[in-house]
Amino acid sequence: ALRAARTVGNHADLGNWREEEVLPGPGVRSDAEIDAFIARAASTHHHPAGTCRMGRDAGAVVDRDLKVNGFDNLFVVDASVFPALPSGPINAAVVAVAETWAAAQR
Repeated sequence: ALRAARTVGNHADLGNWREEEVLPGPGVRSDAEIDAFIARAASTHHHPAGTCRMGRDAGAVVDRDLKVNGFDNLFVVDASVFPALPSGPINAAVVAVAETWAAAQR
């Protein structure tokens, strides 16, 4: 799956929006290196968040309206736009963001 994700992420059509791979990093190429990275990085004990940074700079994924930078009518409305995990149940925070975003679309 990691190789497939890299293939998609490195496609030439994404060149204008792509930054250098952060994890596991472009130097990790062999099956053994990829397996070692997955063994170190994989976990199931938390909810992922913060993978789609909000901002106005070139490294940001979404703007303050949750619109994906560089695309029309593509939005990210989930925990990936959170800068960090909330202290309470993540589902409640995601529902609040989704409801607020949906209301703004009306």
